[in-house]
Amino acid sequence: MATNYEFDESQNRVIRSVARPMGVVGSLVLLVSLLGFAGSGLNTYVALKAVGAHNARVDASIAARRARVSGGDPALIAGLEMERQAQQRLIVPPIVAGLLGVVWSLIFLSLGGSLRRASAAFHAVVDTQGNDIDRMMDAVRDLSGAYSIVRILVIYMIAALAIVGIGLATVLR
Repeated sequence: MATNYEFDESQNRVIRSVARPMGVVGSLVLLVSLLGFAGSGLNTYVALKAVGAHNARVDASIAARRARVSGGDPALIAGLEMERQAQQRLIVPPIVAGLLGVVWSLIFLSLGGSLRRASAAFHAVVDTQGNDIDRMMDAVRDLSGAYSIVRILVIYMIAALAIVGIGLATVLR
């Protein structure tokens, strides 16, 4: 491999024009991922708190109705138990939403990190001398990693849209 090749100043300007915005985008994507983590955690906390308050009201209502049930009417007790089970299912959506938010944030964290690494590798091509080809190959490898993550994002989004589309088609029938 030609390890002594050096890009000229014109070529370095082109490489630099790619590296700078890539680093900025990588930093912004990292920021989005951190905000996503915070938002997912806060959203899950608030939703679970609201579910907890709702569950407390349902528990009080069930307890009051049980106290009024004379002789332990099996049908009424079964109805109260079904209400209790429905109440327990309320906790699942906030947890699922929180986990999905964490998954999205992890994907964006990986993408931001890959873009930052690729940007640093492109900067290294411009800022060092003697190994431009090797450094360019490192930069292209890092950029390839970022595009692998983008591919995952696109597949994830297509799957989500398909699920929403199927859900809407089912509801609208």
